[in-house]
Order: sequence, then structure tokens, then C-alpha cells
Amino acid sequence: MRVRLVACSFLLLVVLHPSPAAAHPLAIEALDRLESVDNDTWSYTMTSRSKNGVTIERHDAAAPAGARWTLLQKEGRAPTEKELLEYQEEKAERDARRDKGQRDDEQEVDRSSIRLVSEDERAATFHFQVNSSGRMEKAFTKHILGTLVVNKNGSWAERFELRSTKPIRPIPGVSVREFNVIMTFWRDAQSGEVLFETMQSRIRGRAFGIKSLDDDHHVRFTDFRRP
Repeated sequence: MRVRLVACSFLLLVVLHPSPAAAHPLAIEALDRLESVDNDTWSYTMTSRSKNGVTIERHDAAAPAGARWTLLQKEGRAPTEKELLEYQEEKAERDARRDKGQRDDEQEVDRSSIRLVSEDERAATFHFQVNSSGRMEKAFTKHILGTLVVNKNGSWAERFELRSTKPIRPIPGVSVREFNVIMTFWRDAQSGEVLFETMQSRIRGRAFGIKSLDDDHHVRFTDFRRP
């Protein structure tokens, strides 16, 4: 699953911990599908809402590298010429990395920790733990519980969530009392592809007793078109 999740000034980075595919095959199949989720083969609109306002971007999959993204609105207003130039430079670098086969950070789960918590005729819900490699990541992720909701018709993930189970102190002086990231997906009926629908994050905390880390961010993906 290609998605960058930045909270405060540190990155939540989790790495794959392999386990037998026979364990919870429904969850394993859904996770494998998420590994290939890639909105950028489509044209779509991305609307981001934060405390600074609404930002709207359009991705055109048919355009050449460096010209696929258009900034339509920035934080509730028309972008300035300088902002448009900086935006195009940033997106051009992103497209160049993508075309060279370089990917953004990958979200993975500890598949050996997956357990079924509920199930009905339509969907199954699983909990899991996340792994991390660095000292700071371990201090953060050891108190994160993951939830995966799988649609049983096609074995695809409808919802992927990471939520803190207790206050976290990832580094001295930084306290995170609440952390929550939710991603929802939809399945294109014609192609069967699984695509992002929404991403939302919420963080509550303080740094060094004076700086608030409180932040809410919501992104919605709409108007999908095949190039």
C-alpha cells in the first residue's frame, strides 16, 4: 500500500514481518491486494481538509511526467503563482521518482499477529500489530493497534486503521495522547481494482510542554476516470 503518513515531525514507518499465508487467508489476500493499490494509474480529484482550509488537486494520468498534477485550490483560496511553481516542481520530482520505479514508504503489518475479531455474511474484521525497525518507531508502534475490515465478496479491504491504545512518548519531551489514521477503499466494479476512497488522521499531543501537536486531516478521492 503506497501512502505516506506524517504525524508531528516523525514518520510512522512499519515493515513487513512474514508469516504463513495459510493463516487467516482472507486477511492475507486482502493485504496482498492493498500492496498493489495505486490511484495514479487513474485520473482523479483529491480534496484535502485541514485546519488551514480546503485544498483541491487534480491528477491526470494521461499527461506526461511533470504535468500530471494541477493545484486548483490551496487552503480555501486560489494559489499564487509562486505556490503553483513550487507545487509543479514538487510533483514533477514525485513523477520522476515514480517513473524510475522508486516508491513512497510502504505501510505493512505484522501478519503473524492477525486475529479475527468478528465476522458476518458480508465482511470480516481483523486486529493486528505493527512492527518497526528503529528505536523511535518501536516506542511509537508498540502502542498502536491495527484494524482491517475485509469485504468477503472478492476479498478486498474496505477499511485499514491504526489507533493508539494508550498515551505514547516516542521521544523525550514529546507526548502523544491520541493517534488515529483511517483509510477507506472502494472497488471498481468493472476492473475489480481496489482504490483509495478516503484517508483521515487525528493526533493530539504536546512537544516539550509548550507546542501543541493537535492536528486533523481528511482527504477524499473522487471523480475517477480511466486515461
